[in-house]
Amino acid sequence: MERLLFPNLTYTWAMTSLIKRKITTAFGYTMNLPEAQMNEFQYPVHTGLNESILNLTFGHAESLFCNEMLQFEDYDKVVFSYFDPKERRKGAGKSSRRIASGPLSWVHGW
Repeated sequence: MERLLFPNLTYTWAMTSLIKRKITTAFGYTMNLPEAQMNEFQYPVHTGLNESILNLTFGHAESLFCNEMLQFEDYDKVVFSYFDPKERRKGAGKSSRRIASGPLSWVHGW
């Protein structure tokens, strides 16, 4: 992120972008935890900071989240007790959501 963002910002007290046009940008997060737990651990606060600096630099930013992702094809081959893989498989990725500053027309299905 540092190499993407900071060369495009001024090093002044009123930090501004050197990019003169708006560029639609986004961070995509695939999460291994439910949305409620993500909120409990304040993830939106931390990811919001990323979105803020992206917005400052490029003029537009969004954060896309997909929760409860599957990590392995076959959970029987892994020492694992974090959740019930059969239950996770039923709803994997369905709790997706978008936190947005505006529309992202190039992301289909959102």
